Amino acid sequence: MTEPIRRLIGTIVLVVFLFVYFVAVIVVAASVLHSVGTALDILYWAVTGIVWAFPVAFIIKWMYRPDSAKPSAQATSSRRKPLNTANGVPDKNRSR
Repeated sequence: MTEPIRRLIGTIVLVVFLFVYFVAVIVVAASVLHSVGTALDILYWAVTGIVWAFPVAFIIKWMYRPDSAKPSAQATSSRRKPLNTANGVPDKNRSR
């Protein structure tokens, strides 16, 4: 799957996920939080305000993953000369 297609799918998934998540959070808050104290109310909103970021981060990471390209025949057949570890230049003394 190419990166532009992943971005499109990821964007749609993000919009749907966030809509469903926030509606669910508001419905739970409206039905349950009216009878609890202020401390639990603050704790609920703090936790639900942070939790959504974890699945969103996973989706965004997936969206921007680079395409997996197959190695070309030229890249697999060519060999690099061994490097001299002292200065990082090809070592002329070593043979293949």
